Amino acid sequence: MAEQFVFQQLLLNETLSIHYYQINNRLEIDFVVQNEEDEIIPVETKSGTNVETKSLKTYCDTFQPSKAIRTSLTNYNKENWLTNVPLYVIGEYFKVN
Repeated sequence: MAEQFVFQQLLLNETLSIHYYQINNRLEIDFVVQNEEDEIIPVETKSGTNVETKSLKTYCDTFQPSKAIRTSLTNYNKENWLTNVPLYVIGEYFKVN
């Protein structure tokens, strides 16, 4: 259900191109978003506070995107390679970033 919520929020931003990415039938990225600046941004959705992101880490190690987003029930937190965005503001995040 969390993925559906995030998808609906991303769809509200008509400037985004939204895709799904699967790696080796075992790892998946919930959304790979292309913005107006042609940045490719992986987005991983977690419905709770367990925010392990093996698929996202593998994707980032392979493709080295300029940004990576994890959205979950945890607070906003920007790390070296990842930004955690709370679920309730994911739509707004892509309007300003």
